Amino acid sequence: KTDVYGNTPLHLACEEDRREEAKLLVEHGASLEIKNKEEKTPLDMCLSKQLREQLVELKKNLK
Repeated sequence: KTDVYGNTPLHLACEEDRREEAKLLVEHGASLEIKNKEEKTPLDMCLSKQLREQLVELKKNLK
């Protein structure tokens, strides 16, 4: 599901720097590649470089 801007729950968690929620969403299959209406991925919306790196690493380890 997305909001009117095309944001998924993961987009919003990243934008609000909600680390635990973002990690939980990724662990349960949320896509890091899906783009919103502004063509931004959840990773593009991460406030911190650290969270972005953690999510990429987490996704890689889940494969």
